[in-house]
Amino acid sequence: MKKLILITGLMLSTSLWASPMDDICNLHSDGYGRMSSSAYTMLENKCERNNILQGVRFNSVTLTVLINGYCRFDRNVWYEKIEAEPDMYDFGCVLYAPEKRERIID
Repeated sequence: MKKLILITGLMLSTSLWASPMDDICNLHSDGYGRMSSSAYTMLENKCERNNILQGVRFNSVTLTVLINGYCRFDRNVWYEKIEAEPDMYDFGCVLYAPEKRERIID
């Protein structure tokens, strides 16, 4: 009986089924490096916790807001400056949650 429970537990804990980290959630800027309203809608309605969040062509201010608001900090956060465009970046991280973290203002 103990072996059956152990085997069942191992099977359920392994990745026999797709995990949210198997999915990539793509975000594209509005062309000026900012987050568009359709990107927010897509993020909140179609992305899940632990999806890979991939952002394309964001300015440095929006990049900071997105990383601080949505990325997990116990996983890798990657970003790279786009050489051909000043102040534009691509980034990738593991999504903490589709809802942005709440900002504490004193």
